[in-house]
Formats: sequence, C-alpha cells, structure tokens
Amino acid sequence: MGGAVTAQGVFGLAVPDLLLALLRAIQTPPVIYLAAVVRVAFGIILVLAAPASRTPLALRALGALIVVGGLISPFYGEQFGHAMLDWWQAGGPPLIRAWAGFSLVLGVLILWSVARRPIPARAAWRGKHMLQLRPCCECCGKDLPGDSDAAYICSFECTFCRTCKEEVLKGRCPNCGGELLLRPRRAPEKLLEYPASTQRIVKPDGCSPPAR
Repeated sequence: MGGAVTAQGVFGLAVPDLLLALLRAIQTPPVIYLAAVVRVAFGIILVLAAPASRTPLALRALGALIVVGGLISPFYGEQFGHAMLDWWQAGGPPLIRAWAGFSLVLGVLILWSVARRPIPARAAWRGKHMLQLRPCCECCGKDLPGDSDAAYICSFECTFCRTCKEEVLKGRCPNCGGELLLRPRRAPEKLLEYPASTQRIVKPDGCSPPAR
C-alpha cells in the first residue's frame, strides 16, 4: 500500500498531465467499481497492519477512511472525482505536483510506519544466548515447561525437578557436581517469541546422588 502511494506521488511529480489523464479514466464506469474494491482492500490491509506498526492509531484511522471512501465511491465518487480533477486541471501542473508531493510523503510515512523495527543489539544478544529451558527432568522425565516454578538447573543447564533435586540429588548436579538453583521463569509473552526447547534429555537409568 505504501509503495503504491509512493509510486503515485513520484509518477505525478514526473508527468502530472499523464497522471491527470489516468485518474480521469479511473473515474468512469466500470473502472470506478474496480477501483472501489481495490481501495477497500487497501484500507482493510492498513487496519490489519496497524497494531504492529509504529503509528497504530494513525494507520488505523487512515485505513478506515480509505475503506469508507471505497464504499461510497460507486455512488458519489464519479461526480466528486471529476470535480476535483477539473480543479487540478484549472490549477495546472503546479497544483497536480503539489498533490503528488503529498502522496509521496504519505506513502513514505506508511512504509516507515509498517517497516519492521530493528532489534536492539541487547535484545539480539539475549535471543542468541538465552536459556534453553529444557522441557523435562533428566532424572525422572517430569515435564518442566518454560514457566515452571519447580525446575532447577546447574551452570551447564542440566535440568531437574524439585523432587529429584531435593530427595535424590541433594542439591548437586549428577553430571558436573555443581550447585542446582531454581531456573528463572520466562514470561508468557516472551515464551511465544522465544519458546522453550523441545529436546527431551532423560537418563535411562535415572539418577544417583553425586559423588562427594
């Protein structure tokens, strides 16, 4: 949508008379009905894209206006369109280029609004080095989802449930002998963005207390 509006602006700045002729052609049936469908579709796309954009309120309002304009254009668009184009023709290329410039700026703003925001370096680092959040206890196989408050890990992220940690392992990892500490829970919205590992690691013969 933003690209189309931007292209219209560039085209109008370069060849205003040809833009005027093309717009006049669009204002006549049956082309005006097809244009109305395209406008409604573009408006809906903007409304749907608004929540994830940089300017959700502005983009939603713009999309709604485009939808309304598309819906009424088959009934009033031809008369209004010809009146506006007559005004453009009376004003000549300078007026057409002014409107084309506005279209160009609007298109660039739409593109900027919906463009994916760069991930800050700190967030990118977290994404690469975050905890795996292994899904189960290595000793007994008990499920330990990413938001569990009963998961314990060592510094190598070997993962165990509270029961095995306290009753079998006595707070020590059977693999490295290190201390087992409560694993931090990942917030639900972050689990959607950074899901827990699905790789299950379970000792076939269970665990024995670590040697001291």
